[in-house]
Amino acid sequence: MTKTATKAKKQTAEPIVAGEGYKELFRGDYLLNEISVEQNFRKYFDEKEMRKLAENIAKMGVLQPVILRRDTKHKFPILVAGERRYRAAGMAGLKSIPGRILDLTEEQALEVQAIENLQRKNITPIEEARAFQTMLDLKGHNVEQAEELAHRVGKDVSYVYRAVRLLELPDFVLERIDSGEWTPAHGHQLLRVPAEKIKEVVENASDADETTAKQIRDTIDNQFGRKLGGKPSTKTTPYAGKDACTACVYNSGNQGQLFDGAEKGNCTNRACMDAKMEQFKADKIQAMKNEYGEDFLGMTEQYVYADCSIKYLLPKGDKNLVTLGLADDKKTKAAQKAGAKYLLDENYHLWVVVERKAAKDSAGGSGDSDGNARITPKQKFIRMETYKALFAAAKEASSAPLTTKHLAVIARALEPGHYDTKIPMELIPVESVEKKDKENGWTYTELNFEKLELSELASLIFMMALDTRRSLGTRDPEPEHFSVCGINAKAVIAKAQKDAAAAWDAQKGKKAAKK
Repeated sequence: MTKTATKAKKQTAEPIVAGEGYKELFRGDYLLNEISVEQNFRKYFDEKEMRKLAENIAKMGVLQPVILRRDTKHKFPILVAGERRYRAAGMAGLKSIPGRILDLTEEQALEVQAIENLQRKNITPIEEARAFQTMLDLKGHNVEQAEELAHRVGKDVSYVYRAVRLLELPDFVLERIDSGEWTPAHGHQLLRVPAEKIKEVVENASDADETTAKQIRDTIDNQFGRKLGGKPSTKTTPYAGKDACTACVYNSGNQGQLFDGAEKGNCTNRACMDAKMEQFKADKIQAMKNEYGEDFLGMTEQYVYADCSIKYLLPKGDKNLVTLGLADDKKTKAAQKAGAKYLLDENYHLWVVVERKAAKDSAGGSGDSDGNARITPKQKFIRMETYKALFAAAKEASSAPLTTKHLAVIARALEPGHYDTKIPMELIPVESVEKKDKENGWTYTELNFEKLELSELASLIFMMALDTRRSLGTRDPEPEHFSVCGINAKAVIAKAQKDAAAAWDAQKGKKAAKK
């Protein structure tokens, strides 16, 4: 069977006729002033088109009868369908109009009126929405009835749902859409926010000329939109007294149909999302307390990572804690110590933490304020010599195809974030000048990068990029940070550490010999 043969044939809408299937009681001409006009979906009648129709009726007469019904509460027949012909006949000077009185109840009359309006070529989006709403109200708002209605008018069921939802908008929006000033797209964007926020969105999105649907969309996304994808709270069931996100009209993922179960998208009801997140936070904290008891310390808004030092307020005072790692990590479980505690971070990841004691270095000095052991002078010397060797190797390996002026711009963009750099600047001496900030009164050093040779400046920029840690005095160099320039960083480190240790010992030996 061919691929084409497997496709389902597209169903075409069966033609529907206003009043089809209802018993005709009378047919004849009826005086215009004895016809009662009570309601219609149609609110706007184009004056130019009405004049054209009136001129045609004056020449040809009314070719299609209007539809009427009788009601015991009314003396005269009630107009059901054909108000445009009724009005144009009056404009043409006619006293009567041909009509059919059908055996209709009030509800049946509404259905006939809705069908008649849906067949018009120039129906406005709001008139169409009102007709759809009437049909659904009469038949029932279930999926089967919606699908039947969509089939009868030759539309997708999503089209029907989206049209009806326009009626939820405030009157000033409906008037703009009905008059043609705005399109349904404007309305569908405004449906993404709660009703009380619509006026605010329109005011913020408007400009002097016109307000486009894109302007409304951008305003909503910038001011109200919050992505659902990364939110941990439940989305498929009601939560915190709020509807499920998958069945919520404020989830942009549900804009295709009324409810199509989207778990991702933009939530434009911040109050609802905040309430859910607060409830999720409380539930998560309580679950951790139930599982870990006093070993659960609570939640921190501090950025957390492996081997992270955290000041955390405990009932008995401040403690300096350090993370071993994520609780579900195998390495963390292997390294877990007695007395370990648990802590949630802002992303609801559970970390194992232990109290960090102040350590002493090999020379007898105590650790720093974060509990890190201070290195000895020899260790510091070896470390700095190692960095110097790495930067020298990176300098030799680097090249610069740009001009000095271009590279100076790059250097200034990098340099402000490197005031505490430990780059061995003796490798590339840079002229500097002291300047004073007039607004704040402090002095600062400005480096004159333009005075450097092209190759020197290129090397300096490369080293700035390598200086990612900015704390070379407290960390040993990591080979992967330097291998990017094509050098064998591990070999450079090993040789530099060996040479530095020998140089240190030789220098100490000279000092001892002098004594």
